[in-house]
Formats: sequence, structure tokens, C-alpha cells
Amino acid sequence: MNHELSNDALLLKELAELLLRVAESEASPEAQKAVKILEDYRNRFEAYRRLFSPLADSEEREAVQRLSAQAVVSQVVRALRPRLSGVVFQQSSIPRDLRFPLGAFAEWSAIVQNILFNAWNAMLDTDRRIVKFEGSTSTARRQYLRVSDTGVGLTMPPEDAIILFEAFERQASISSANRSIAIGGQGLGLAIVRMIALSRNAEVAFVNPPPGFSTSIQLSWKG
Repeated sequence: MNHELSNDALLLKELAELLLRVAESEASPEAQKAVKILEDYRNRFEAYRRLFSPLADSEEREAVQRLSAQAVVSQVVRALRPRLSGVVFQQSSIPRDLRFPLGAFAEWSAIVQNILFNAWNAMLDTDRRIVKFEGSTSTARRQYLRVSDTGVGLTMPPEDAIILFEAFERQASISSANRSIAIGGQGLGLAIVRMIALSRNAEVAFVNPPPGFSTSIQLSWKG
């Protein structure tokens, strides 16, 4: 499938270049608009391909070491930026030496992706879109990675929100104007996060957010 998507990516590039030549030769505003739309789509397409690339690499599918939390987060954020437009990512509070439990890059990447998709949907109807990552020290007995957002917030106390990690449980109510740019929405993202976390002896839960943020999800494990 990855091979076929690579061929499709080349076709998109050729089509964009063709439309650009048409737009330049005929000075057509419509053609220029079509080029812009196609380029935006191609950037999102390439971002999604990068997200799935670990699944095509046996080394990244297999748990061989404790991976740097900062490195995993940075790679996922870099791949998702074209899709999560307008979001400010704050990553400086992740200690460089903080490491996830033993697990594959594909697993930790999937957890971070799904948490960010959840945050994106929660922020669609807000004017301020910020996601902040924080991590514990590497010497803490209980280590964690916390992800906070400025979305609409929970409709229940964090300790009661464990139900949102059940499959098909959904809370987000997205306006019709933003529904087309929501991601997922079937109620599976957080269920996937918990499933992977538990398989790697980690826990995931909603916790009280820091000042200025409305929601926080914390992934924690034994140091």
C-alpha cells in the first residue's frame, strides 16, 4: 500500500506542475486557485504518508529500546503540522533524557497522533489553539508525558472521564462549519491510546490541566 501511495504522490506532483503551467500561461485566477487547493492537499497527503511510514519499517514496528519522548513527539508534530494548521506546539518542557517504556516507535507515535487528533477536534471551535507537552524528570519514580490543549474542555471532572477511553464513546460537539476538517470522530482514538499504553505497562488518564489550558491527558509509567 505504501508503494502504491508513493506512485499516487508522484501523480499529484505532476498534476500540480501541469496546473501551474496552465495558470501561468493563461493568467487564470481559477487555475491559480486550483493549484493552491491541490498543493495544500498534496502537503496533507505527504504528511499522512510520513505518519504511516513506521508501519512499513520492521525496525520501527518492533520494540527494541526505550525511545526518547522528545524525539517521538518532535517527529509526530513535524509530520502533522500541515494538517493541524494554526496550532502552536510547545515542546520545550519535555526533558531530553525522558524515555518511554520499552516499545516500538510505531506504538508511541500512534499514541501521540491520536492524542493530538483528539486535541485538534476539541480546539476547532476556539480562537486559541495551543498544545503543550510536559514531561517528568527521568529520575522520577513515576514518569509521565502530559499533553494539554486549549479546547472546549471536558463536560465532567477528569476522574470521571475514564469513560472516554472506551471504544465509540464521544464527547466532542463540533459546529457544522468545522465538521469537515475534524479528524476521526468515531470514538476510537482514545481507545487505541489506552490499548497500546496498557500493552506497554503504561497508564493513561485525564488530569487537571495547568493554568491557561482546558484539558490534559497524561501517559504515565514506572520509572
